[in-house]
Amino acid sequence: MDIQNSSNNKIAITEISDLKPPSELSNLNLSTPITKLNTKDIFVTTIKPTVLMKPLELFHQNEIKTNSNKNILSGLNLNLAKSNNINKTIIETGSSTINTNAIKQYEGQVWLGKLSSNGNREVAIIIPKGADYSKPFEIVYHFHGHNGKLDQILTDKNYGLHAKIDTTAKNKNIIIVIPQGPIKALDYTWFNGKYNEDMSKFQQDTISIIKNKLSSDAKIGSVTVEGHSAGGRALLNASREGKLNANKIDFLDASYGNWASETYNNYSVKNPNAKFNIVYIPNSQTQTDALSLKNKNGVTLKTSQVDHSSVPKTFFDF
Repeated sequence: MDIQNSSNNKIAITEISDLKPPSELSNLNLSTPITKLNTKDIFVTTIKPTVLMKPLELFHQNEIKTNSNKNILSGLNLNLAKSNNINKTIIETGSSTINTNAIKQYEGQVWLGKLSSNGNREVAIIIPKGADYSKPFEIVYHFHGHNGKLDQILTDKNYGLHAKIDTTAKNKNIIIVIPQGPIKALDYTWFNGKYNEDMSKFQQDTISIIKNKLSSDAKIGSVTVEGHSAGGRALLNASREGKLNANKIDFLDASYGNWASETYNNYSVKNPNAKFNIVYIPNSQTQTDALSLKNKNGVTLKTSQVDHSSVPKTFFDF
């Protein structure tokens, strides 16, 4: 695992869950021995493992229990929870060079690695620079379209999300999760249990990474899942298996066949307060299913005046 910091400060982080004063540090089994501590050295140690909670249980947590000594270590003020300019890049072993180079273009806290719950394909997690860790986050899962490539979704100048994510982060506290989907004609397998992919497990895995590797102080206030084009199939598959957890579900020109309407019917029965935003291009293959949801509870329809490939950056987390 590659951990980097943009500043000259040295940070040894195993998990931000608890801190003890110096007098008690001698009894701890530290992953990084403490030999010297000054204003340029920050050491954080794990006292106990973080308990992973299911996404919908985590939404309603108003507080994360912390130790009263958390901000004090040998006279230093380590208020990591409210520091909004932390830069940290974690690249897991096995990550591709092209995706590594792409995610390194983001400031803030980022993670890249493969997850078995996503078919052992790569996943990018981004907490943008400037995030306010004292406030709840909206976590946005973005599922790309047919033959989409993670590096292009991250950085392509014409259709990538980098500029849109930066703009959105100025007005919202967001965490973005972008998984690499199946290649080409295998779109139908995305989060289909028959192919050993599991949306619920995927959401739990990513929240665990956020809490254990990026920031234990990040509070998840709500979850949005959005699918562009064939990415809508991932939402449909998960809803069929009862493994979709979200407060808001966005179909970004993805209402082919009955994808949007079936997802709505599957999910809204047990989650009547969920919001559905359906973007479609008039007189296209996505119009019929979109209009079938007109006047349904919690549904907002939006027509797009941009081309299909421009829909994600135009309507990202709208």
